[in-house]
Amino acid sequence: MHGLADFGTAAVYMFFAISGYLVTQSWQKDPHCGRFLLRRSLRIFPGLICVIGVSFALLGPIYSTLATSDYFSHPDAWSYLTRILIYPGQHHLPGVFTANPYAPPAINGSLWSLRLEVTFYIGLAIIGGLGLLRGRFFVLSIVGGLLIAGFILLKWPMSETLPGYRILLISVLNAIPFFGGMALAHAQLSPQQLRVTAVGVMVAALVFVTLGTAQLALVVGLTVATLALATSLVCDLSKMGDYSYGIYIWAFPIQQALVASWPTISPLSLFVVAGALTLICAALSWHLIEKPALALKPSKHGERLKLLPISQPLAKKA
Repeated sequence: MHGLADFGTAAVYMFFAISGYLVTQSWQKDPHCGRFLLRRSLRIFPGLICVIGVSFALLGPIYSTLATSDYFSHPDAWSYLTRILIYPGQHHLPGVFTANPYAPPAINGSLWSLRLEVTFYIGLAIIGGLGLLRGRFFVLSIVGGLLIAGFILLKWPMSETLPGYRILLISVLNAIPFFGGMALAHAQLSPQQLRVTAVGVMVAALVFVTLGTAQLALVVGLTVATLALATSLVCDLSKMGDYSYGIYIWAFPIQQALVASWPTISPLSLFVVAGALTLICAALSWHLIEKPALALKPSKHGERLKLLPISQPLAKKA
């Protein structure tokens, strides 16, 4: 996107905006730290445990350059299972996908954003638990602080003087859409008000372009544009299920496995075949793992929450 970000990065910004908006609505309906974190855990961990287990027990021994016995005796194979805990950062399995063009040879490179997502969830629970969401301007002050931090980090790069500069920059840029979505949900704007707000914010974002931080303008613009569009559309896919998380966790290892099995595969063929296989895995994940787990979500009154159809407008979903 004109050197500002690739489409994958832009998609992550959009995802965090929607995520911040929806989970804030979930908190507003039941402001209880324990139940909030349990709901988030039931959404994340069942599918994650499955993909980590399959990667370790199936993809690993099939695609590793090591003998099967050497693979299962390697400490890095077993330590990969700690990815289930979200925060350990191991991305590789011993000898797996080492000949693939993607470097380093990650098994599931998409999972890096899950660590940020869970961190933001915990942050929301802390803020809400302390009662800070009751005020009108606290979340806005967080967004303002993140914008200032992002501006400083982009305007004056400190990669040579500040340890962890790149990680800090990525964290701030992805926190802006999440907490921006959180602020917009907290404001409880109607879809029409949100569209008007989006126009105003995107015009204001041009200031960042003039100040030489166009990437910050992109983050801000995508946040409000995504939510303005999403709250205005109704997509009736509820009969099929919600395959979004399954697509997210399965796409990367499937693509890596295809490239390892078929090194001369063209980009178009990879897109078509990987897309079909990912959709199948996502459907199985939803119907066999995710949906049954979500049926256990606690409600405010101690009852199980009903699954909301994704055909409902975004502004009404929890």
